[in-house]
Amino acid sequence: MAKTVVILGAGWAGLLKYTLPKAKAGLRVNIISPDPHFYWNIAAVRGVIPGAILDEQLFLPFEPGFAQYSAENFQFVLSMSDISI
Repeated sequence: MAKTVVILGAGWAGLLKYTLPKAKAGLRVNIISPDPHFYWNIAAVRGVIPGAILDEQLFLPFEPGFAQYSAENFQFVLSMSDISI
């Protein structure tokens, strides 16, 4: 039986693309995020200065970074979780 990792909210989870190849066979990663883009908040300050950095560099799409993995190992779900405690 394959192990599954579920990540709610994708923030820096994009770094996972570098660790997935090192994971043992049978690991499945599901990222659930309300937005299809990673927001690079470190660059956001420069983003308010006209012409300093393009929007395409502030908002990076998640899926192309994981395109090298099969559907058996990775799934991106565009959704929102509402957890009330």
